[in-house]
Amino acid sequence: MGVIIKDIEVEGDKGKAVLRTLFDTGASHSLIRKDKAEQLATIVPLAHPYRFRLGDGTSELEVRSENSLSPRKLSPKNSTTERPQSPRHSS
Repeated sequence: MGVIIKDIEVEGDKGKAVLRTLFDTGASHSLIRKDKAEQLATIVPLAHPYRFRLGDGTSELEVRSENSLSPRKLSPKNSTTERPQSPRHSS
């Protein structure tokens, strides 16, 4: 697993924008902040919410809506690749 950060142009039915995007190669889904999604595309409620367990192993995120955004182009000059960091444990 690794982390890739890129600027990507996305387009929805309300417009398009270039967003700084974090790609987690081990993730099962891609998510976008609700305020950005609402600016770019029509939000559609889900019949059944998705629930995701977060990296700490106990926290959960519930997603109740979706949209259709299309990636338009990747910008290789504005990207970085990082090695995954070890989880921090508090004592």
